[in-house]
Amino acid sequence: MTIDDVRARYPALAGAVYFYDPGQPVTLEILTPAGESFSFTAPTVAECVAKAFPEIEDSWKFAFAAQSRKLQHVLHIPGVKEALAELEHPEPAEPEQTLSREATVRVMSSLAAAISLLERSPKKAAASNKMFDQMLDDYRKALGAARAELNPGPAEPEPEAPAASVFD
Repeated sequence: MTIDDVRARYPALAGAVYFYDPGQPVTLEILTPAGESFSFTAPTVAECVAKAFPEIEDSWKFAFAAQSRKLQHVLHIPGVKEALAELEHPEPAEPEQTLSREATVRVMSSLAAAISLLERSPKKAAASNKMFDQMLDDYRKALGAARAELNPGPAEPEPEAPAASVFD
């Protein structure tokens, strides 16, 4: 974007480009209709313009900064801070984090399949056999808890772990 592009896109802005010392960076100063002044310094005019008017993907940063400045001005109005302090601030409600029965069954099926594969594979997925066995035990308990949650009633006995394999 060039200075001419800036003038066409933002006709309400005024500005100046200056470079007082030979070989030193350039400064672009932008003046808003509200009287705000913003300065950007870089080695070239083009780099100053790029800093002042970032590409579309960074435009949210510019908008956020502008909103932040507006909020700062509002907070300096007499009585605003006091009025904000008097407002009630209710605690946010806890979002309900539940899966549908179908999604839960799919997750449980995947966990059961993973347990089955791990039980029949060499114990190389963990640093030690003890850690591997504990991991499988935790997976089995998690699957059992999920089954009990979906099907309340008499608890089913957990299946026995398979006998040691030739890989142990």
